[in-house]
Amino acid sequence: MKHKFLYLIVAAISLVIFSAKGNAEELYFIDAHSSVGEDVANLAIVIQRMDENGVHRTILVARGKRESRSILKFGEANPERIIHAIRTHTGTYQRNEPKFFKKLRKRSASGRWRALGEVVMYREWKGTEGAKIEVY
Repeated sequence: MKHKFLYLIVAAISLVIFSAKGNAEELYFIDAHSSVGEDVANLAIVIQRMDENGVHRTILVARGKRESRSILKFGEANPERIIHAIRTHTGTYQRNEPKFFKKLRKRSASGRWRALGEVVMYREWKGTEGAKIEVY
């Protein structure tokens, strides 16, 4: 009787292990917040790093002095891997300037962009670093 119970436990544990392994092989990572600046000369390094780290897709946005157009072209050339996002983390956005929202509407209407970058609607810094953000 003890052996039958032991066999049952081993069988149950085996089923759990093998079914978990099957599901783990189907899981993948999506990087939901990446940005790349002008310091990266060749954007192909983004996909190389994704491959090295098991990342299936990345939502990518320009930062610093990199032009958003380069991210758009890179995303369109790699649609299965790169979700090219409209840059929102800019001074004109943070100051609620109408020209940002005009540009946003134009880019959105083009149908070429697939996502929005990080959308910070409210932030208040602790201490003396950074600026308060309130976007309406």
